Amino acid sequence: SGVTASGCSAEYGGGLLIEYCDSMSLSDMTVSDCSSSVNGGAIYVGESHYMSLSGVTASGSSADYGGGFFITFCESMVVSNITMSDCYGTEGGGCYITQSDSMSLSNITASGCSASYGGGCYITSSDSISLSGVTVSDCSANLGFGGGLFGYILDSVSLSGVTATGSSADYGGGVVIYAGSSMIISNITTAGCSAGSGGGGFMIEESDSISLAGVTASGCTAGSNGGGFRIENSNTISLSGVTASGCSANSKGGGYYITGSDSISLAGVTASGCSASSNGGGFHITDS
Repeated sequence: SGVTASGCSAEYGGGLLIEYCDSMSLSDMTVSDCSSSVNGGAIYVGESHYMSLSGVTASGSSADYGGGFFITFCESMVVSNITMSDCYGTEGGGCYITQSDSMSLSNITASGCSASYGGGCYITSSDSISLSGVTVSDCSANLGFGGGLFGYILDSVSLSGVTATGSSADYGGGVVIYAGSSMIISNITTAGCSAGSGGGGFMIEESDSISLAGVTASGCTAGSNGGGFRIENSNTISLSGVTASGCSANSKGGGYYITGSDSISLAGVTASGCSASSNGGGFHITDS
């Protein structure tokens, strides 16, 4: 605990690299202005188990994958009270998590981070992950998916208490779930987010068995379809208590754009003050 690294650089783990460790605790660490030419601009954690990271801050750091944090092949890990600011990665500006299971992430903050994919956080190829109390602000992925959060190839994941504000991407300005299954998504807010193409607030693509409850998109915009929500080529999707307000699309579905999807259930779903330049100011639902 109480470790500081600044202005450091390496191929992997610009500030700190942890590998092949079990039952380890890391707390109250600050990493600033560090860089990696490959993975983990601030911190790299690989092939480790039963670890705890708490009260760790990464700022101004950069890498190809995971400008702030890069976590891979880890299990039974608890990550809490983590802050990432002004970090950059080609994928995962704030953090990049891959091939990791049975993880708990809580009270995570990313601000001013940027990447081509997953401006705040990019989580992929992982199972049994719980994310709660995540705040993403002013992050961007302007060449790809998920300005705030990008989840790709995920299974049995719980996402709750997440807020994305002022974030932007080509697709999914706030949050993107792509190729996800068996996911429970609740109490999510996206506000003032934008997408150059589709899904200003929230986007779900090529996914199955996804439940959204208490999810809100407000003041979000899309350059094409789905100012608030874009759901495409996905099955067994349930929306309950979901709200789009003041959202707009430059083409179709100011509030919601749903296409190519089967077994979609909508209950207590609201669109207010939404607009579209073409079809469906509130809702645009189509088979193709």
